[in-house]
Amino acid sequence: MNENIARSKAISIEEVRELYRAHLIAQGLSPSTIQVSCSDAFYLLRNDDGLDFWAMLEHPDCDTIAHERLKATLGKRSQGNVEANISGYRAHLRRFLVLSSEIQ
Repeated sequence: MNENIARSKAISIEEVRELYRAHLIAQGLSPSTIQVSCSDAFYLLRNDDGLDFWAMLEHPDCDTIAHERLKATLGKRSQGNVEANISGYRAHLRRFLVLSSEIQ
């Protein structure tokens, strides 16, 4: 198991989000971008009950798995253009993956 993902999994999702928020602030992102990213990065964790979110993050093909799960989940839950929304959710998830390397 990736050591940083293991640390993230061992603490509460609220703590992970706060650590993530601090990293985004340190990156100098706007408050609205931070708010959206703190929500969207964890969309699958909140809305895809059949997914082991942390295992997906460790998978070598995480991005492809995330795309397929987002497509299915958004297809059930969204009224909008699913394909147009997927890239935004994936971008926030990728940002979390990059910054999760610093979660201690």
